[in-house]
Amino acid sequence: MKNHHISRALHDSLLQIFADRFGMDLSDFVIFKINGVHLGYLNQTFSHHLQQDLSDKLQIQDGVFNLIVKDWQEAANLLQNTTYQWHEKGIYDGWRNEKFAITHPNGEILFSLERSAFRPLGLLSHAIHINGYIVDNDIPMFWIGKRSPKKAIAPNKLDTLVGGGVASGESIHNAMIREGFEEAGLPENLLNHATVSGCHMSLRKVHRGLHREYIHIFDHRLPNDFIPQNQDGEVSSFLLMNVDEIIQHIIDDQFMNDAALALLTTFNRMGFLLSNHQLTNWINASNHNIKQ
Repeated sequence: MKNHHISRALHDSLLQIFADRFGMDLSDFVIFKINGVHLGYLNQTFSHHLQQDLSDKLQIQDGVFNLIVKDWQEAANLLQNTTYQWHEKGIYDGWRNEKFAITHPNGEILFSLERSAFRPLGLLSHAIHINGYIVDNDIPMFWIGKRSPKKAIAPNKLDTLVGGGVASGESIHNAMIREGFEEAGLPENLLNHATVSGCHMSLRKVHRGLHREYIHIFDHRLPNDFIPQNQDGEVSSFLLMNVDEIIQHIIDDQFMNDAALALLTTFNRMGFLLSNHQLTNWINASNHNIKQ
């Protein structure tokens, strides 16, 4: 593929955008533990509701909220029931009836919880993104999905070809295969040998609390005659875009934040970013080597 040079001025603009969207500290949040294990973060709203609803189970010391339970199953039941009541009361919306796994910092899976509860509790989730591209006249062209207007999060925003959460009990690879078919009609034989190119932390404040997620990114070249077809109603259309078009749409705030991050990491791996720019240093620093 031809080397594609992005100007230093565009690097500067992108750096400012990503610093604004992802450059945050956690000083506005309190630490949330379960039996002394640090698992999440609570903003003022949800620390208040947790204290109000589970005061008999909470130990609060030096601003740390520690939920005391007899075992992980009790923790699962308490948090599932409590967050469902929050949803029923209109404290937060978007209940999905899908579960994500909650993992110990050492990687051990502890229990599963409704996925929409992860942001209110600042829990760590996992997602996959596929940056699917073709090469036309030695120029990479990326398939970009436009999210359905009915999506609860970021309706009508531009996205990677495929992006979705890793369900409880699901491997990163299997999530990629499943989401690849559901979102873009990618057959399993096209993805069987795909491997994770990078894993980056997405950390940012959202209206529900804290988005804290590892995004596992696949850079995947597709046959030039492949046309993506959405299967689950979550993508309204697909567009082919070159690097310049994608960058301009990122600057114009047309992309989902995590999709923009996933695409820039791929551009970096393809050598399109300046190796000595602060933007590239920031992207490299956000890469995590964790077990798949």
